[in-house]
Amino acid sequence: MSSGLGYGLGWQIAGTVAIAAATGYSLLPVTLPKFTKRFYAKYSKETNEPLPIDDGDLQLVASVLNKLNFPEHKSAKLDFYVTDTFYPRHQGCLPLDCFSLIGIPFTFKWKSADDFEAAKGDLIKRNFPWEEPLASKVASALLLTDSEKEFLIAQQLGYLDSQQVIVNLFFQVFFIVSSFIAAHLYNYRKGSKRNQTAMGVTYLTSSLVAYLCYVVISDSYNCYLDQYADKYAATISPELSQAGCEYYNKILESNKALRVLVPGFDKKFTAYGNETTGMLRTKTLPLISRRDFIQKIHDKQLENLNKSKESQV
Repeated sequence: MSSGLGYGLGWQIAGTVAIAAATGYSLLPVTLPKFTKRFYAKYSKETNEPLPIDDGDLQLVASVLNKLNFPEHKSAKLDFYVTDTFYPRHQGCLPLDCFSLIGIPFTFKWKSADDFEAAKGDLIKRNFPWEEPLASKVASALLLTDSEKEFLIAQQLGYLDSQQVIVNLFFQVFFIVSSFIAAHLYNYRKGSKRNQTAMGVTYLTSSLVAYLCYVVISDSYNCYLDQYADKYAATISPELSQAGCEYYNKILESNKALRVLVPGFDKKFTAYGNETTGMLRTKTLPLISRRDFIQKIHDKQLENLNKSKESQV
């Protein structure tokens, strides 16, 4: 009996450790944003410190915050830095009143084709065939307009202003705790405490079922969150919704070009430019779906604008 109890207790301890690990992982970008920032920031060669965003990007940020009428107490919790990636990043959770970060891609500093040509030397080091005609599609996706940059900044604010961290944390803890409660009750009713193998199988099966449920619901929520962030940015103005459509069109064309230019990327992107997904998981919304969703918002905005003009005549 003692060995069976010890075996079952071992699974419960493992469950507790799993809860702690899941909780810590979820809260890491919230509680230690400056620490996690180190892994994505672009550093100055002179000072070896993360690069601050330039004056042009600061103006874009100020413009977006002004258009959103963003509360001052939330703005005070925001910080922006240059990230060494081609896409923006976000870390933190504004509803928890936590310090939050938005990583601005280093490509945002490019204002014209001349800026891109001047920076191409560093990009060539990434062994990309810029001399190919299709490479112009990739270059177009990197050289964004100010409206497209504003759309992406607003989109990241949408992620930060959501309940993302809270909901994901709830899902993790709920499913792990539920699995062990269910296993404990099952073992109690079946009298499995004397059989360590039966207890182990019950706890393991319950944990696997809980994990699968968490994955399905978490992926669904993350897809909803993508749509929420896109809507958050697109509903600011018709100009930004149009910029959102143009941005996703650029990314889709870039992905189709990368599929041809880079060996192995035919497995990463579909023929339509969407990112490939697994058979069982869809972690993010397809890019085409995101573009079409924003297009509907834009069409509705123009329709309302036309109706408003007609009513004034």
